[in-house]
Amino acid sequence: MIVQIGDSLTDARTLRVGEVVAVVGSKVTLANGPFQWEQEKYQCRPASTPERASLAPSTAVRIITGECS
Repeated sequence: MIVQIGDSLTDARTLRVGEVVAVVGSKVTLANGPFQWEQEKYQCRPASTPERASLAPSTAVRIITGECS
């Protein structure tokens, strides 16, 4: 499998989803938020659409402005 920086992969061993931040030989470094980990390429698979969506920041945050009564 050809892996590039920015690809979204699922670590098949731990079932964690991450974005590729580095590729060195047969290892990739994946990141999800503040967490980073290394895994062999053969232990990863392309992330599905729902898995990729989990990497996006949540849009559920609502900012409340104004005065409180």
